[in-house]
Amino acid sequence: MFYRQVMVDSAFFDPAGGTPGASRLNDRIRISLVQRDGSSVFETTADAPRWVRGEFHGAGGSTPGIGETIDGHFFASDRSAFVVRAPVLPETRLLLRDDEAGMTQTFDLQALAADSTLPLFAPAISRLSPLGALDGGPSANRVDLLIMGDGYPAGQESLFDTHVSAFAAGFFGITPYAEYRSYVKLASLFTPSPQSGADHPPYVPGCTYTDGTKPTCCADSDAASDALAGTFVTTAFDSTFCAYNIHRLLVGSGSKVLAAAAAYPDWDQIMLLVNDPTYGGSGGFFAVASMHAYAVEIAQHEYAHSFADLADEYESAYPGYPACSDTDGDAFNDCEANVTNQNVREQVKWRRWIDPATPVVTPPVFPYTDPAVTGLFLGARYQSANMYRPGYACIMRTLGYPYCAVASEAYALHLYDGGFGSPPQPGIENIEPDTPSPASASVTLAQCLSQTFSAQLLGPTGGDSLNVRWLVDGTPVDVSTAASGDIASYTYTPGAPGIVTLTLEVTDSSPILHDDVRAGTVSTISWTVEVSATPCVGAEVTATLQGRPPAPHSSYVLPLHVVLTPQGGGAPVLDDDFTADENGVLVLPAVPPGGYTLWVKGAHTLAVAQNVTLDAEPNAITTGVLKEGDADGGNQVNISDFSILASAFASGEGDPRFDARADFNSDGVVNIGDFSLLASNFGAVGAS
Repeated sequence: MFYRQVMVDSAFFDPAGGTPGASRLNDRIRISLVQRDGSSVFETTADAPRWVRGEFHGAGGSTPGIGETIDGHFFASDRSAFVVRAPVLPETRLLLRDDEAGMTQTFDLQALAADSTLPLFAPAISRLSPLGALDGGPSANRVDLLIMGDGYPAGQESLFDTHVSAFAAGFFGITPYAEYRSYVKLASLFTPSPQSGADHPPYVPGCTYTDGTKPTCCADSDAASDALAGTFVTTAFDSTFCAYNIHRLLVGSGSKVLAAAAAYPDWDQIMLLVNDPTYGGSGGFFAVASMHAYAVEIAQHEYAHSFADLADEYESAYPGYPACSDTDGDAFNDCEANVTNQNVREQVKWRRWIDPATPVVTPPVFPYTDPAVTGLFLGARYQSANMYRPGYACIMRTLGYPYCAVASEAYALHLYDGGFGSPPQPGIENIEPDTPSPASASVTLAQCLSQTFSAQLLGPTGGDSLNVRWLVDGTPVDVSTAASGDIASYTYTPGAPGIVTLTLEVTDSSPILHDDVRAGTVSTISWTVEVSATPCVGAEVTATLQGRPPAPHSSYVLPLHVVLTPQGGGAPVLDDDFTADENGVLVLPAVPPGGYTLWVKGAHTLAVAQNVTLDAEPNAITTGVLKEGDADGGNQVNISDFSILASAFASGEGDPRFDARADFNSDGVVNIGDFSLLASNFGAVGAS
């Protein structure tokens, strides 16, 4: 057992929401935090994998075969490890139950926390940094993929980083991983090993051992041609070839990997890269891949199992592997998204992708063998009869081939459906959490004011992949498209007093999804807007400008930035540019009556601020003197402004050297008059 307290961004499900039921392919562990009286205050689940997968390119030996059906091997796991993440709650015990096996175990969390003899005992730790710009964003709205390494000595951290970057580029180089790259937060964790590489047990015909994950020899004849056969090394995670007597089956210690992964506690999926050039890998709770050029294709396939719950589409028989059925009426037995035993066109679950001209069942002949064609092909999920797949040759049947439409869609939908991670996480939202503005879901708005509502969006990469709608009381008022990372905004102008609901609705428009399933990708956020009937008042502000002739005069006609903020605090009711007339008068739009701080600044003046009270009209306000000389707009007059004036001195409009920022009196020339204004205010600072 390993115990560590960590800080996580991931969400914990409300225990009132219940927990998933039994699993056909994993041992599902029910997790509870219980109080002294036996009542549960937190519940979730964790899966312990029953199977170790070895799935390789079709040809044996050291040269993978491209285009051949997967060479698959399945073994009941000799040992399994799983992670329990639970909140630290006082006076609770941890209860683990395997209902299928009839096993229960209880732990005293306070005793575990105090037991310094436990491996990896440590206080709360900080997170690692993600790899790159695409790997930001909140873990609570991402799939956190942690890449770990084995067989990298302490001096090879840069080599590990190079391998991770190359592996990630290859892994995310196919559809749909590429399109939904923005939904994955990638991080790497370097763990030094005493030695480099992995174990290569010697070839011994007929050899046996008791633990399939810890071979001492290898009966697979492929080991006879392994140049490293007989090599054993000491590494952090005990990676070894020839697990379960399959030379290419490369595994690591699940318990050690999961314990070390606590350094990045938000992980949802793990991949282990082994610093060994020999072809190999495996799947199970996490994928393992060597540094062989083709090993990344093993990882792409295994991730489709471990994350997206996709089935294999090849036919090699594996007696004892749990059966599935889409025709027996029992949801527990339903087949995975990409296989079915249903052969009636109208009942096939991916019929939306099948062209009416494509036969069902689909013959394995051209043009139906094109990866772009979706049909119903015989042979899948380890059966050559009575089980069907959607494509002739796709990644779940042949390594190095594309995902194909049905599996790609299933991967994307799983991102939105959630259920990944521990505890199982809610699905990803196209509206980034904590970005909606205003932050409060309830907004009070005067009838005379407008309010801008906004939020940042998350979507597939590659241009405008999101449909955006703003609705008022359910009626669309603005429709547009947007790209991942964009800010969706809408300025609401009230009508009559009352209460309205403003809703932002964002839908994934990627072609990877069929139109029939887009409803499952919709993210929404709503604000309740109470429009008050409070009468509003306007104001006229006369700006006192320095260095101008008596008004009226054209030099008074210039834009001024005005901010009007309630004296009691809160967001400004005005924050905009207004143009003064020849008398320097600004006409402000109507605002609710009350006390405000008025802040005014010209392009090259210092700002002024004053408290004002707006009540029954007219509200005539005269500002303090707007002092000139702020050429660079920094709200202070200093050497930077002098440099701008000096560069433009003795120039006028039309002269290439003329700089309007230094024409402080707005007479069209930069001369001694402008210098005098700057000099008189040098060192002054405007109102904040």
